[in-house]
Amino acid sequence: MKDDTASLSLLRDIIEPTAITLWPPAPAPAGWLLLALLLVWLITLIVIAVLHYRSNAYRRDAIKVLDDIRSSASTDECHSKDVLRLAELLKRVAISVYPRQQVASLAGDPWLKFLDSSGGDGAFDSATGRWLTRATYQPGIISELADDEWQKLLLSCRHWIMNHRKQIQ
Repeated sequence: MKDDTASLSLLRDIIEPTAITLWPPAPAPAGWLLLALLLVWLITLIVIAVLHYRSNAYRRDAIKVLDDIRSSASTDECHSKDVLRLAELLKRVAISVYPRQQVASLAGDPWLKFLDSSGGDGAFDSATGRWLTRATYQPGIISELADDEWQKLLLSCRHWIMNHRKQIQ
């Protein structure tokens, strides 16, 4: 019986594997791939958000100037100067976004139509929006600008600054 290969005396102790540590986790290869894709997606979202924020810096600056104009305009006598500042602000924003050759020479009705077509939604071709061109060529007429029209004009300008469509130059 000593030559029996199935004998219990030939058995050896079981070798226990080393204990599994808690760190680093070892997911399956699909888990690593999913984690890598999630990381790439997250980085892409952050880059897009930063680029979007930076590309709209001119809008934030224009809104600050618009708020300055609104806060400085407390009396009807100021409206003449402030309407001119509004017109200048809109022109500066438009020139910074659209090709100079397309925008710089616009005045009067073509300028108002441009503002409406690029994001004004018809607000500038109305009676309120026409104050922008009237103030440029007839500064004395601003005394007729009512306070509610002034507020509508400010809102129209804010709406255009925030919502105009960008054109790639």
